[in-house]
Amino acid sequence: MKICLHILTDKPMLWTPQLQAQVVRLKDELEREREERNYFQVERDKINTFWEIGKRQLDESKAELRNKDREIEEVEERHAVEIKVQRLLPQTTSGRWSLRRSLRACY
Repeated sequence: MKICLHILTDKPMLWTPQLQAQVVRLKDELEREREERNYFQVERDKINTFWEIGKRQLDESKAELRNKDREIEEVEERHAVEIKVQRLLPQTTSGRWSLRRSLRACY
């Protein structure tokens, strides 16, 4: 016969079959709780990993978008400059030819 001291009263308490069965049930429950906790920790880690990967991909996509926007702005600026140059070229060219004609006429 096993004897266990009761924590609150310090009186000896005998191990009965019901107490032994309860101890077994509590140990089983403890084991299930530990397994469940481990499962949820693994799931939490998977979710965190998925979140980090998604966040990194979003940041990379945003950076690519910013780069494309800059490229578009640069192309638009170059195009605007080219249009100005094309508009000025005929005036400059005709102005040079008229200046040459004027100079030739003077000689």
